[in-house]
Amino acid sequence: VEPAQKFPEPPVWLDALRRERVLSYDTKAFPFRDVFNEMFETSDLARLHTAALSDRPPLCPTLLRAYHAAGIKRPKTWRHHVRHQDAHVKRFRQSASYRRFMEVYRSFVHEVVLGFVGRDEQLLY
Repeated sequence: VEPAQKFPEPPVWLDALRRERVLSYDTKAFPFRDVFNEMFETSDLARLHTAALSDRPPLCPTLLRAYHAAGIKRPKTWRHHVRHQDAHVKRFRQSASYRRFMEVYRSFVHEVVLGFVGRDEQLLY
């Protein structure tokens, strides 16, 4: 049996960045609730898991898979989208709601998160 490999301790600055924080930010400039409501095609995110399913599958592929993972019986009209998930993901990423989410998300990262990170290096996310 080989001895366990020892890894160097992470730098102090990295440990500080890993701390959980609650951020305050301008919800008008970064309207995540509205963006998520649009992306998940709902007006009430808190009740998304109890909403009746329509014959039209959700635009968001993660939501499409989540119903399956939760064991929720999906309408037969969803089968094509389940079988052709790559095409479904492509349509989603070309949708106005996804593009709007990415616009708000990128702006939030650059205008809010980057200030907390406090590093001049390129931020990967």
